[in-house]
Amino acid sequence: MMKSDQKVAADVHEDMRSIPSLDSKLLSTCASITLVGAFAAVFYLFLMGFRAESWPAANIGNVGELLRKAIEDFLHFKGDYWLAIRSLLGFISILGFAYGAGKFILRAICADYKSMLLGNAYIYVPVIFALGTFIASLIWLILGGLGFINTKAAYILSGVGLIFFGHEFMQFRFKGKAAEFLHGASFLDIILSCLLVLWIGSWAAPSIFKEFFLDSLVYQLGLPWQYLLDGKIATNPYNIYSYFSQNAEMLFLWPLVLKLEPVAKLISWFFWICMISTIYGIVREFCGRTFALIAAALFAFWPATFWQASISKGDNAYAFYTLTASLVWTQSWCSKNIAESRKLMLVSGVLIGCAAGTKYSGLISFSHMFLLSSIFLFRGDASPSEVAKKLSLFALGALIAFSPWMIKSAMATGNPVYPYFIKLFSTQLVRPWHAGPYPDSGISRGFHGYVLFFRWVIGASGIADFGNTLGPLAVFLIFFCFVPFIKNRFISLLAILAASGWALFTLFSLVLRYQIGYLGLTCALIGVSLCFCFKDRKNAQILLVFMLILGLLWKPAKMLFLNNAFVAMKMLALNVATETGYIFGDIQELYQCNAFMDKMLPQNAVIAVVGENRIFGIPRKFTASSQHDEQLLFDIGKELKDGKSLSRKLVSLGYTHIFLNVSQWDHCAAKKCPEYPAFCSATEDFFAKHASLLAQTSTKAFRIYKIN
Repeated sequence: MMKSDQKVAADVHEDMRSIPSLDSKLLSTCASITLVGAFAAVFYLFLMGFRAESWPAANIGNVGELLRKAIEDFLHFKGDYWLAIRSLLGFISILGFAYGAGKFILRAICADYKSMLLGNAYIYVPVIFALGTFIASLIWLILGGLGFINTKAAYILSGVGLIFFGHEFMQFRFKGKAAEFLHGASFLDIILSCLLVLWIGSWAAPSIFKEFFLDSLVYQLGLPWQYLLDGKIATNPYNIYSYFSQNAEMLFLWPLVLKLEPVAKLISWFFWICMISTIYGIVREFCGRTFALIAAALFAFWPATFWQASISKGDNAYAFYTLTASLVWTQSWCSKNIAESRKLMLVSGVLIGCAAGTKYSGLISFSHMFLLSSIFLFRGDASPSEVAKKLSLFALGALIAFSPWMIKSAMATGNPVYPYFIKLFSTQLVRPWHAGPYPDSGISRGFHGYVLFFRWVIGASGIADFGNTLGPLAVFLIFFCFVPFIKNRFISLLAILAASGWALFTLFSLVLRYQIGYLGLTCALIGVSLCFCFKDRKNAQILLVFMLILGLLWKPAKMLFLNNAFVAMKMLALNVATETGYIFGDIQELYQCNAFMDKMLPQNAVIAVVGENRIFGIPRKFTASSQHDEQLLFDIGKELKDGKSLSRKLVSLGYTHIFLNVSQWDHCAAKKCPEYPAFCSATEDFFAKHASLLAQTSTKAFRIYKIN
């Protein structure tokens, strides 16, 4: 930091250098032995867990051929470069709008927001983007509710965003920035910085490819895509998630309106960058550049985090809002200025409200932070009236950010947090199956669930789901144990928040990717703890960097270049517009079906999607059921006795065509037929006599019918 920034930071919290330290040679030696031993054990378990994995789409033998074809396509300009350029402009416009709007909001609440947030740009800039993306989501929620989802609105907002971006770009001083960053940097700092930049940049590459992740295609992109086709935001009783809060989906709606699908992934990737920046800023405030880079790299190299950066999911947005809210909350309780402390608490409330507006899980985080704040009523650090005022501001901020989704839910169902708290709000379920879904919780799984969760965390379970593992680098978690020895108010509060947050959240969900926000806090605390144990010891720093690189090269790099999600998509060619060239199995067939329907079906066609399917990209209005809901065809036809009655029922509801996922429907029918044999006979009769087959894929996995 600059000297002025250091002075501001010193006024806000105790300087790390003044902390009574146990940083002795014995401590450093013991920590090194512990780290190496634990790393060896976890790395062994990690190897055992993944020894049986196969990579069906690629192996060492064909990587050279794939790269050769990619280079050939690149040299012959095969690829949608125009889409890539438009996507880049669209991404810049969204960032420009978010920064301009967020800066306006933050300045309106906290005029001197820079000094209030430690004078650290790595911290206050992410907070600005958090507030700005919330404003963008809110605008699209309002536009969608009013039925104004169209390209005109998108172009106007994009134009405003480009103006904001141009204004900030002209004000930014580039001169001397590189020299300022390199000033005082060690060789390790430069190595880690380059490695981190290359790693972050490499995960921008997957964003130019078509989405492949199931949840994204059904929910995070599927829902806004359906809103776009309908021209408005409406609930779908066959997709329970359409009733939930959807800040991330509203952000993804913006590029989808402009036909810029890659931007949705870039937004998720950008949230990841903002979290890395926040972690770096926290640790640098206390420990300097080297350990800040180690903490940031640790977070960036954990598979659970970078995997989320490559797909269009809302988990990164939720984690980002939770992380920034936690940081601002902690700073509020550390600030000695009462007026500033209140303002920061209001901002923290808005940010945690943004998290709740992204996932209902944010309500757990809100309750957690509110209860922790209530403890100050009994500590004597501030008067009870002052604590009560701050609690009120925190709740008010959260209500401001979350209330738009409460209003939407209440208007649709009478319950502001549907489908939960049905008895409290004296409402009924819209459909009986809306009683779920419930997360895979620690409460329901018990001790066995926590053991399995631990195996997932260290990557020893043999799963290929990167969203739920930290791999061998999970060993760094042991340094959280050293945090209690660090006598610093800011660090202590952050540690209490992180530890209690992890403990509380696992009671409700054992899915690691839902806890990335607390993972970010933990990374920052681990960085400070490493500094506490290894401060000014070059050999220890080299050891840490070596272990980071080893953890990076073992699995993440292998995944990036060998996994079927990336290899076949020709990075260099920017081949984002084709319906072929993918080796995802049925993903390719889905895109072929969408292309057929777009070309052959009339514009007024309405499709009933039968069998769970990835709905993003279906080119006509449709109704589809998610895996958590009852199948549309079963719900409307379970009491019918023949195919003719089923056909009439579908036509009366406005459906003209059927898009059938054969295996998924067969799976559903196998469960329903014993109880409803007449319905199964009716569906067989319907497809045989009352629906005309228009097309099917070569594997017969997907079929398109016209209802007679």
